[in-house]
Amino acid sequence: MLKAGMVAGTYDEPCCPSCCTLWASPVPSLGFMCLMQKVGPIPVACWIAPFNCLGGISCTHCIGCLGEGKCLGGLGTGGTPIDVCYCPTSKCLPSNCTLAGTWFCSPCQCYDFADNDTMMSSCCCCGAVVHRKLAQGVICPDCCASWNRD
Repeated sequence: MLKAGMVAGTYDEPCCPSCCTLWASPVPSLGFMCLMQKVGPIPVACWIAPFNCLGGISCTHCIGCLGEGKCLGGLGTGGTPIDVCYCPTSKCLPSNCTLAGTWFCSPCQCYDFADNDTMMSSCCCCGAVVHRKLAQGVICPDCCASWNRD
């Protein structure tokens, strides 16, 4: 399981390598990732991608494009404890109910992390794209101060 603080950062955009970047900042306590498309230093789009803990249809049509067969959901043993909204809910949940997966899905795009510096994105109709980290970032709530520094 990768740590949220280690995968946060600014990633290259292979479709537009000269001036576009994709900024990613996980929000582990709420279970989603903030993403922002930037052209140079200017943000042009912002969205969130919730953690994909269920798999099923959303996993099949998005993560399936990555060809990794990760359609069993993101829960499992050995991952980050689930503490929803900073409450210690992990103390009440079974031991196999942790955030063992590393993928997030918005309505039309899914994101997965191969390691701390490699993010893969998959659009249901375009296939997978590999993004390399350009600068280390931070997790939210510190993200508000960091997005313009990355």
